[in-house]
Amino acid sequence: MKTIIYYFTGTGNSLAAAKTICTRLCDCELVSIPTLAESPEEIVPAADRVGIVCPVYGFGLPSIVS
Repeated sequence: MKTIIYYFTGTGNSLAAAKTICTRLCDCELVSIPTLAESPEEIVPAADRVGIVCPVYGFGLPSIVS
């Protein structure tokens, strides 16, 4: 079962968490959200499972994630 984890990190803590999760799953890929932010195409993950790892800013998602 393929898993893609999209992550956004400010200080590196969310990246560390995403890496830890990914090492415990089989067939897992990490994708940085900022690398996709300027893409004009719709993001359609080719995976059975999708996760998002990011910090919480002011009780909400960072704007780049939402």
